[in-house]
Amino acid sequence: MIQNNFNSNYRHNSKYNMDKINELVELIMNEDVNPQTLDFLFRSNSRSYPRTYHEVWELPGNFEEVKDTMVFVIDGTANQLDYFETVTEGGIVKRNACVNAEQQKGILKPSKVVDIFEYCLYSGFQENKLCYLVVVTDHDYGKEYEDYEVEGRSFRIYFRIYNREKIEKILNTLKSKDYNKHGLTNSDYVQFILCLIFANGEFVKEVIEDVVYQFATIERINYNHQMGLYLALKMIIKFRFGDDLKRKRELLEMVVKSMHNSKYDELEGYEAEQTSLDDLKAEYAAYKAETDKTIAEKDNWIEKTKKSLAKNHIDI
Repeated sequence: MIQNNFNSNYRHNSKYNMDKINELVELIMNEDVNPQTLDFLFRSNSRSYPRTYHEVWELPGNFEEVKDTMVFVIDGTANQLDYFETVTEGGIVKRNACVNAEQQKGILKPSKVVDIFEYCLYSGFQENKLCYLVVVTDHDYGKEYEDYEVEGRSFRIYFRIYNREKIEKILNTLKSKDYNKHGLTNSDYVQFILCLIFANGEFVKEVIEDVVYQFATIERINYNHQMGLYLALKMIIKFRFGDDLKRKRELLEMVVKSMHNSKYDELEGYEAEQTSLDDLKAEYAAYKAETDKTIAEKDNWIEKTKKSLAKNHIDI
């Protein structure tokens, strides 16, 4: 574990109310462990940052909007997808379509392939669009996609692989960034979350410790990122460290201290304002492009109409 400049940068070297810190840590220690921690982190964060997840995963097509993940099936029940979005044409996508991304630990079993096929079938039917399937996984398939067949129908699953090599590369990149200059971006935040979700075995503990140290030393962090990492780390530490009470308590104390002495109230207004402004600019650009296209099409139609009328000697 790299702890460069940790002691000098650790923003909690000032005095704090340790009685309060210990009380909060004790409360967290006594909370129930969510057995669906990984599903929760995957679904909640991908819905909160859909455009960023689309870019980080390099999903097919151009992102349009995130969709409801509840899909109704033929027997009247509903399936809960992990992530679902609509896209416009781009790359391998030749027309408007939808994308279903599923989290998967380990290799796909035949029964899971059938489930994913049904997700594709019914979600595509619900949107009346072709559906692309992506599995985000810790298993290294050694290829970008694989073709499967269910009920006589062929379909393709694309893989986005987060194995140990990929996670180590991501963490090394994140640790080399100067957050005092640039702050934590949406992409950085998403990559931290994905590393926490897909690290496995004993390696997962190293990853959690790395992210905790990063969390403790990043000064420029907006409120949403701070709260998201706080909740994610709190959940994953309890989920992964089991009966190792000593290390669990040490890590939770660092996480709680990171929140206790933070100045997120000062940062929130500016960061929230910048995020809203960026969103508005993106919405305006999309709206303007659509409007310009409509105007151009109408101008083209008017010119064609004029030429047609002139050809037939009709005054306009």
